[in-house]
Amino acid sequence: MKLSLFSVLIQIAFYSSAESTCSDGWAAMGEQACIKLEYPMEASWFHLQTICDAQDGFLPELTSTTQVELFKNIIQSYQVIYGEALVLLGGTDLTNEMIWRWVHHQTDIDLDNWTEGFPDETQHNNKDCLAAFTDDGLWVDVSCEETFKVAVICMRNPIGTTPQPSTTAETTATPSCKEGWSKFQNSCYQFQETLTSWTEANYSCSQMNSHLATIQSDAENVWVSEMILTSHVFPLGWIGGYRDAGDTTLTWKWVDGSEWTYSDWKSGEPNNGNGNGYLSSYRGVSTGPGWIDISDSSDYGYESICEYEL
Repeated sequence: MKLSLFSVLIQIAFYSSAESTCSDGWAAMGEQACIKLEYPMEASWFHLQTICDAQDGFLPELTSTTQVELFKNIIQSYQVIYGEALVLLGGTDLTNEMIWRWVHHQTDIDLDNWTEGFPDETQHNNKDCLAAFTDDGLWVDVSCEETFKVAVICMRNPIGTTPQPSTTAETTATPSCKEGWSKFQNSCYQFQETLTSWTEANYSCSQMNSHLATIQSDAENVWVSEMILTSHVFPLGWIGGYRDAGDTTLTWKWVDGSEWTYSDWKSGEPNNGNGNGYLSSYRGVSTGPGWIDISDSSDYGYESICEYEL
């Protein structure tokens, strides 16, 4: 009943000529976006991003004042029906602190719709993802990893359209990932639940024209570790770092040949015990994230993350 009522509200309040260009189950929001709304749930920004991505959508991105106002009306109606919930939006400053960008459109956020006192401008804060309150639609910055009661709202472009860039420098359509893969920045990722050795995991990725994930930044590291946290059987997942057998210099390399410029070792790691030469990202709920080195044994395998670049 709630879903039917909400569908009626959307159809009446936000009907436009773009409605016919939205897929079944999606409603037009003006002429440049389609949205889909579902029951609230407990989720982090990263988790909800994967849910939207699985539906060939993305977290809502509001690139004009008209869209901001339309969306505010929608989420206020959502609150009347479902109660208070945080609305997660597709903006982040994970890549560059205080440089807020829309993930899907890959453009800077140039609108000022912040709640007074936001965003947090302290150095190295962990509030790197964009959200809004359902009562007034104003923005706040929140942790990308923390779980909240959130409104499940996804957005996609109308059929036959591509995102319109806000700067003249960006004139090409944003490429999308293959079905079953999740996009973050300029790569696509897929979580592999099968427990394997590092060598087996990397071979499996190669069969899909990908490789074990190679981490180049804090933002990417958080993204990959969050995939492990939300999908894992064990809080460990193979990523694409390795050390050559017999290497006495303990030099670590990425499987795709990219330069090793970033690391996130747990305390005491790498310990190189028993000739450990393969990299796993650890995402223990109580002990915290980080990397550890493990031997390449199939006696006790781990899950893995595959990646390919767009």
